[in-house]
Amino acid sequence: MLRRWYVHLLSPQDRFVWKQVHTLADRCEGGIVDIGGRLSPYTVDIGRAIFIVDIPPNEDHRMGLTDKVRKRLDHRANVRVVEADITEGIESLSNLFDLALAVEIVEHIEEDKAFVRETFELLKPGGILFLTTPNGDARPVNRAYHRRHYTRDELDLLLRCCFEEVHVVWANMMRRKVLSLFKTICEIPLIGLIVQAWLTRGDDIVLDSPESAFSLAAWCRKTG
Repeated sequence: MLRRWYVHLLSPQDRFVWKQVHTLADRCEGGIVDIGGRLSPYTVDIGRAIFIVDIPPNEDHRMGLTDKVRKRLDHRANVRVVEADITEGIESLSNLFDLALAVEIVEHIEEDKAFVRETFELLKPGGILFLTTPNGDARPVNRAYHRRHYTRDELDLLLRCCFEEVHVVWANMMRRKVLSLFKTICEIPLIGLIVQAWLTRGDDIVLDSPESAFSLAAWCRKTG
């Protein structure tokens, strides 16, 4: 049922990620680990085992596995919640998953190489990591809780510290034909805010325009 209507309620960015996650999930048979996915909408209608790994609540309870988040996840019978810092490793989950998700997570993590290394360890041989993060080629760090924004080359280099097969793209959820119009209109105060939702209903990915891409998306495969 969710496949029929829920995806249309998501933002263009979330809709793009939802489609990538479901395409990958349909191609693998084993478990899925969603790192930092405590509020993620991307796996709610996938029927098999989902492990959600996230940190304990922080001081202001804006991040991590708060009581409110745990109650929400309790309604999903196929979900197992693991409270842990992924950068410190989770030995009990090593080589267990066919698919790992890290949607808008790596930019929050100081020890980014440890994050990649320990995520790699969670995957079976042949397993896939799908990752998104803000596009550092165009978006400066503008939030206190973001450690960094990666350029495409920087993200590619980071992921290759463990993965041999890596594909990183500039991902933009706007249709190419409205991109220039979007840029012009969004420079107009108030009007830009009103039309933004309408202009960004497309799902196409712009692969050759780093200045306009909102995010980076990466697909990595564990060989061996």
